[in-house]
Amino acid sequence: MKTQISVLWIEDDAGWLETTKDTIESSLRAWGFELVSQNLRKVAEIEKEIGEDLKHKYDFVFVDFNLDKLDGSTDGAKLIGTFRQKNKFTEVLFYSSTSDFRKKLADEFDGVYTADRKFFDDRAMRLIEFYIEKIATVANVRNYIISEVNAIDKILVEILTKVFVTKDGHKKEFFEKAIENIKERAKKAPTKIAKHIEVVEHADLFKVLISPEFSSNDYREGVIRIINADKFSEDSKKKLEDYLEVLKRRNLYAHCDVKDEEKKHILHKHDGAAPEEVTLQQSVEFAKKIQDYKRHFEGILSALSKS
Repeated sequence: MKTQISVLWIEDDAGWLETTKDTIESSLRAWGFELVSQNLRKVAEIEKEIGEDLKHKYDFVFVDFNLDKLDGSTDGAKLIGTFRQKNKFTEVLFYSSTSDFRKKLADEFDGVYTADRKFFDDRAMRLIEFYIEKIATVANVRNYIISEVNAIDKILVEILTKVFVTKDGHKKEFFEKAIENIKERAKKAPTKIAKHIEVVEHADLFKVLISPEFSSNDYREGVIRIINADKFSEDSKKKLEDYLEVLKRRNLYAHCDVKDEEKKHILHKHDGAAPEEVTLQQSVEFAKKIQDYKRHFEGILSALSKS
């Protein structure tokens, strides 16, 4: 599930654009989403961009009908005519301060939205909110939270693998502990562990660690030990310590009730406390928090790869 709304914005009044962007960004933050916009001011650049197949690049195109201040001669209708040749399904919102532009558009285009410039904010947000309601279902957000933590697991395992492959002493000690851990658990659940024995024998540390016998918190604690030993930044250490709370909350989402009609998750606490009702917007905010952790851990992995 995405948490960014991507817009190609064709507008020649820079001051109006910045003010309007601020308003929409503020509204989107209340939903837990971020606005990412591209504004091009040269006609040649715009024509090059819109001549491509952009269906996976932008969610919306916002176009001022009158573009007198652009570097080059054109108007919104001409640009969208080019755009529609390869982009049939991207939503387009035209706006203008003149009263006759809707009739001009109706004669040339089907399936475009229009707005008076004075009421652009409201019209744009109605379109965006409708789009969010389609993609950010309660079930989608829950699945996204779980899948992103799984992706972070693999990043942390790559960090562990990279460090212990390059440091023979550490590798031997950690690897032996990993195998001992797996074999010990195998005594308690032999059928569950059987498929991992071949991996262990081939001494592939990544495959050993990514097995179900290790938890997300095992990976977190393993990387904390690396950071303590190698003097990574205090910020990285704190991120890993704080990540424990994210994992605890992820576990609640893994077993939550999904209420699509009410747009809520019902999180059942392990300590017997009353269930917690979480709104869709709150869950999206949690998903964004996980993305922030993911980016930070990717940075640690990147730094190790360069060292």
